[in-house]
Amino acid sequence: MLLDALKASWILITFFLMFVWFSGRLFSNRINRASSLGIAGNWTRVLLLTVTAIFVLSRLRVLSAITVGFLLTIGLMTVELQKRDWKINSVIGSLRGTILQILHKLESASAGIAYFRSLPGSSSIPVRRWRHTNNWSAALKEKGLTMTFILAVVTITIVLRFANALHQLRLDQVEQYGYLLRARELMLNLSQGGRPFVYPTLIATTSLLSAADSMQVTRFLSPLIGILLVLALGLFLQSCLRVNLATAAAMYCLGAAAFPSAVKQIPAATTVVQKLYGLLALSSPTMYGDTEFELGLVFVLLGLAFLAEWSRYPHRDLLLDVGCCVLLAALTSLFLLELLAITATILLLRPRLAPAVFVVLCFGIAAYARLSSGSTLTNEVFPTLPVAMAVGAGWLLASVAIMLGPDLWRRNQPLVLVAFLLVAVIWLPPHSLSSQPVEYEAAARQTQKIEHRFSAQKWAVVAPVEQFPETLGHGGYEDLASFVEEYRTKVAASEFHFPAMPQDLFIYVETRPFQLFSQEPLTLPFAILTDATYRSYRSPAGRASLESDAWRLCENYRRYHSDIDVYFQDESLLIYRIHSEGVLKAVTEGRAE
Repeated sequence: MLLDALKASWILITFFLMFVWFSGRLFSNRINRASSLGIAGNWTRVLLLTVTAIFVLSRLRVLSAITVGFLLTIGLMTVELQKRDWKINSVIGSLRGTILQILHKLESASAGIAYFRSLPGSSSIPVRRWRHTNNWSAALKEKGLTMTFILAVVTITIVLRFANALHQLRLDQVEQYGYLLRARELMLNLSQGGRPFVYPTLIATTSLLSAADSMQVTRFLSPLIGILLVLALGLFLQSCLRVNLATAAAMYCLGAAAFPSAVKQIPAATTVVQKLYGLLALSSPTMYGDTEFELGLVFVLLGLAFLAEWSRYPHRDLLLDVGCCVLLAALTSLFLLELLAITATILLLRPRLAPAVFVVLCFGIAAYARLSSGSTLTNEVFPTLPVAMAVGAGWLLASVAIMLGPDLWRRNQPLVLVAFLLVAVIWLPPHSLSSQPVEYEAAARQTQKIEHRFSAQKWAVVAPVEQFPETLGHGGYEDLASFVEEYRTKVAASEFHFPAMPQDLFIYVETRPFQLFSQEPLTLPFAILTDATYRSYRSPAGRASLESDAWRLCENYRRYHSDIDVYFQDESLLIYRIHSEGVLKAVTEGRAE
């Protein structure tokens, strides 16, 4: 647990250094760079530059940690040269002076005294710093209650989002393995482009800069995107409505709350009313979402927030941020681009109506997709419902505040906050997010140990499809179903040996087959029923039959060969290891006899 926490800290620090600190240095000349919108705008700009750079480098097949670091160095040097009117000697002199100053402070014992003198209460504090402190004090007195609530909401969201990631190496959703595969293809210069691309770019960039395994980066960046979505929601509502408590309530609904309809078991929908009622369950954020789509929603909400701020205070920096969000949303999903365009049109006319239009659009399209048969919008519109529900809650509360008037609302704001907290405790309590893993935790852990223990590209695993993205670039992989189909009738002979086998071959056999769901679904589309992955690994009966055949194959091979042993075993997973040196030794001894 402690080691995982240290890994998470290092990965997140690298992410923030790259996309927050570096973006602040790169765009230090913008007007509102210290505000929340300014930080978000810098992040979207750097992210768009990163996506473009990674695409070009991967297409040229020169993507590596060296090239990424080289580009970052060029960016920082360009910023410093621009500050000093492109005088290289000035930059070198400044760098030399900074290094000498750091060394002098480290060697000087007076550095500690100077530090204590600079603390609050010292007479050496400038008047300007006192004024800055007084401004913070005034802000805390005026908005301290709301700021405390927002801080509590963000803290709860962080705890809920990172709960599974800190305890489990395996990924929460099957889509995460696809993102991991795309990221490793990028890092190996094997990618051909196409969607998804934005989130795998984040994984690849963070992995290259932090020198952390991309499996670990995927594991910890996924909950971070969920937290960024909650923060983007807050910026959107605050820019449109300017009601702090409504913003905090909406952030709570998205980041922590679970609606009662999602907790209760909803019967199979047969009527129109039941289908529409089922949308309430889909609007509760109780499941980890598709990370690439969540990232697209972040771009949509930030683009609307920038546009709302521009409608009040026009500046080209905000328009540039809007353009970056539009491009990133288009790279993620065309549906999200359309949603952004329609809502933005209303926002320019009536900013306070934009949240309501966003809610109506999301639920209206979802209702159409729910009622119509064979709609292709279900995979894209349903993930927007949790965000739409939270936006709707914040908009309703802000509407009440606007109708009451500023003075009456300011006097009754603590009472409204207490009422909302009571509702949250009774009806909308914080609810842990439920994951849907597709493998045992031991399988992911043992694969990582094999990567660290054995030489790269001298071993291979025979396992379900989830192990392919986990091993790409480190070792070989062969599909368990194809392996069993090809060799199960051939291994029961002493003269048989696997052709073109690496030095070590690991065969994953589940003694208790992993079940994605407890029983077979009653109805499934024909395309899913005929899919080889579903038939072998998702279907409970199909997976149980495959694992039984795999166990028999390994035991039959073990009966006639001495080069196989049990590498790992627990109550659910059994990993056989075949060592090729044992094969060569046995063949040599047989020839000598």
